[in-house]
Amino acid sequence: MRNTNNRYCINSYLELFRYYQLLELEVTESRDIIKKTKDFINILDTKYGAILMPNSKEISNLKENFIRLGDSKLEQQYLDLGHYLNAGNLRHVVYTLYTEENLTAKEFGEKINFTEQEIIDLTRNGIVTYNLLNAICNYFRILKTSDLYKYVS
Repeated sequence: MRNTNNRYCINSYLELFRYYQLLELEVTESRDIIKKTKDFINILDTKYGAILMPNSKEISNLKENFIRLGDSKLEQQYLDLGHYLNAGNLRHVVYTLYTEENLTAKEFGEKINFTEQEIIDLTRNGIVTYNLLNAICNYFRILKTSDLYKYVS
C-alpha cells in the first residue's frame, strides 16, 4: 500500500485501520464536547443566559468559537479515511487484513483457532460470532468498535 500519490502514506492497511480507530475515539470525544457546548449555548439563549453571562459580546464570541469547533477537520479526516478503508464493512476489513499478511482463509483460521469455513462465512456472508470477532480483534490488535459489533449474530 506504498503509494506516493496517496495522502495516507502508511505502510499497511492494518496500520491505517488502527489509525482510523484512534481517530474514531477522538471524534467521539469531540462530538461529546460539541454536544455539551450546544447544550450550554442553548442555556445562554434562555433568560438564565443573561444571568450567567450578561455581556452579549461574550455570548457572541462563544457562539463563534463553537461554530469553528463544530467545523472540525478531524471529523472530515475520520469520515474520509473510513470511506477510503471501507472500515464499516467487517467482511472487507478482515479479508484485507489477513490477505495483507499473505495468509489464506485456512491459514488465518488455524492461527486464531477457527475453521476455514468460519473465515469464509465471515468474508462472503458476514456471518460472525462474538468469539470469532474477539479472536480477530486480538490477533490484529484492533479495537472492538460498534461498527464491528453490528455483524455479530
